[in-house]
Amino acid sequence: MASPFIVTFPRSSSSAYPMAVRVARQSPGYAETQVGRQLVHAATFGTTAEALMVLTELWRLVRGWKGARLEVDGVPVLPDERARVGEVLECAVRAATFPEPGPFCTSAPTPSWSRWRGRPAFPCRFVAILNAVAVEAIEWDHPARRVIQVRALLAERGIRHCPFLALGPFEAALATWRPPRLAPPSAGTAGIRRDLGVKDLKGPGDPPAPAIPDTVDELIREWPPEEGPR
Repeated sequence: MASPFIVTFPRSSSSAYPMAVRVARQSPGYAETQVGRQLVHAATFGTTAEALMVLTELWRLVRGWKGARLEVDGVPVLPDERARVGEVLECAVRAATFPEPGPFCTSAPTPSWSRWRGRPAFPCRFVAILNAVAVEAIEWDHPARRVIQVRALLAERGIRHCPFLALGPFEAALATWRPPRLAPPSAGTAGIRRDLGVKDLKGPGDPPAPAIPDTVDELIREWPPEEGPR
């Protein structure tokens, strides 16, 4: 099986160039080629924790260089994904330290303020924890749209480059899941807060409401009360 990751970079005047070459040479598939007058280094990596750690370090060193390139399963990383994919690789290193990466990837807890109790475990811990509001905003009660929205969210966060993403089992479980019946959405700030599971205080003696992400209040500020969420 071919290594899924290939990093190539040319000779550089950067002070980090000697370090990048030393790191690249840790790859069992390291090679040097001459392209015209330019020396080009190439390093291939698998999906063990050790290989991914070296890959992550190398990509951190060279990703900003002109001519540096990372391919994942033969597909080059897009320019605007270069920084984001580094974070994905760091998460993959953590997953690779588990005997089976799958349980790590699906281990993000459902937020206490979620409306979607019983939903199959989201397939990416990285996205579920950092983008909890975006995950909750998926139309989970719309079978024809939820799968597309999940895939779009993962693509936007660069998760297509993760070697451990397993959408098949998640989508199979999702096909048989039925969301709980929900009350019709309410317009205005009060309705938004109710639909997101945010409880307003009724009096000075009431206990504080459960902590929620700051982004929830940011969403509320963005939605005019007369319009409600779209």
